[in-house]
Amino acid sequence: MSQRIVFEVLSSFNNPVTKYELTDKIEEEYPERSLSDYAGARLSVLVDKGAVLEEGKGGKATYQINPEYDVDDLGVLLTDFDRETSREELESHGIEVTNIVGNGTFSQTVDLQQLGAEVLNVEYEPETSPMAVWRPFEQNAATVLVPSSGRITIVGSKNRSEIQQAISEIYDRLPPYAEEITSKKQFIREFQITNIATSASLSRELELSEVALGIGLEETEYNPEQFPGIIYRPLPGVVTLVFRSGSVVITANSYSKVLDGWKALKDALKEIGVQINEENQME
Repeated sequence: MSQRIVFEVLSSFNNPVTKYELTDKIEEEYPERSLSDYAGARLSVLVDKGAVLEEGKGGKATYQINPEYDVDDLGVLLTDFDRETSREELESHGIEVTNIVGNGTFSQTVDLQQLGAEVLNVEYEPETSPMAVWRPFEQNAATVLVPSSGRITIVGSKNRSEIQQAISEIYDRLPPYAEEITSKKQFIREFQITNIATSASLSRELELSEVALGIGLEETEYNPEQFPGIIYRPLPGVVTLVFRSGSVVITANSYSKVLDGWKALKDALKEIGVQINEENQME
């Protein structure tokens, strides 16, 4: 069931990867991981993103594609993730961007052994990870994850300029270790933002059990023995983590979805009578 849903969702968002291509890719890159393991992990991601609706838990859970989910599961294009809402607008609402994750196909293959041996600040430990970890900057927090397949992930950036700086460094340093390299123009055009982590504050403490009950147990997850915060998905593709201190983490794949999630959370809290200090925050 998990595999069928995963492949159906990938197909529904016009992903060219077929079931058989995906199977071969997993066996090549992660020989220790079965297709079922991968499908289960992907399914969890799709549920978090809102692309798949989950009913029930554990072995009794059933899944169906969310017909209202209209954003490609792979992410939002680099050219679009901050088009509708700017980082400055997020900051005016008290939202700080802490991590942007994106990926794109740089080449068909990368020689990780040679890369790890010759390039400064590259760590490659094949016994523990199938990817090389490259931290090319001292000031820019971006970290580049390089698999042998050449589909590169950039994590740790906090704005567009840091991502673009990392991409430029990739094209300056990695070509000697790769084959069938994608042009820089195409790489940038197809590079996708898959997750943006942000933080904000409600400027007050919360009684989380009351909040979870007030918003509704069907819309929230709260198990303090496993996780100290409420998991609330106010919109498809948006996840908010709400903590007793009033701190909030919001994740999505575009700035506009982050802002929509923040407003939806505050509206939900107001509806159940929670007073929020919105000084220095725009409405």
